[in-house]
Amino acid sequence: MAMAPDSRKQGVGTALLESLVRRAAVQGHSDLVLNVHLRNTAALRLYMKCGFRVAGAGRGWFGVAMSCCLREQVVQAIQ
Repeated sequence: MAMAPDSRKQGVGTALLESLVRRAAVQGHSDLVLNVHLRNTAALRLYMKCGFRVAGAGRGWFGVAMSCCLREQVVQAIQ
């Protein structure tokens, strides 16, 4: 997910992510996993604000040393 610079800080990313979590729950998914670059502090703040927690090192999208994996249990997210 990426936001155009002029769309940032307006709640668009939060709305999209919350919609994704709800849709995943409706479709029966039990959890969501994200990989994010450690330098992407804006994305990390957004994901953690929406309930995602660091679950370990990333899977190499940006190089293991430069990414982390975040996970959220969908069932908890819709309660």
